[in-house]
Amino acid sequence: MFATDCSFVNIAYITRKLFAKEELYSLLEELREFVHVVEMGETVIDNAIRSQWNDFEDCTQYFSAKREHVDFIITRNEKDFAQSDIPVLSPHSFLLKFL
Repeated sequence: MFATDCSFVNIAYITRKLFAKEELYSLLEELREFVHVVEMGETVIDNAIRSQWNDFEDCTQYFSAKREHVDFIITRNEKDFAQSDIPVLSPHSFLLKFL
């Protein structure tokens, strides 16, 4: 399982008010043990800029996934990945398919 470095930043930002600091860092640490962190880097950013998707962050996630040759992308925002040639699954669909 892969996640971009940006995903960790987004998760921390979104959940920072839901958890005490120690709990948040513990959850991030558990997640980190479960996934391989992919750095975005210049090539991913350049590809996303050139592609001009409606959602820049989703586009960077896509190009990171493409570089790593992942089998699918898991997101709650499937509509913003309409241009993806990588299959896109909702978390619910992922769980139904693989559990």
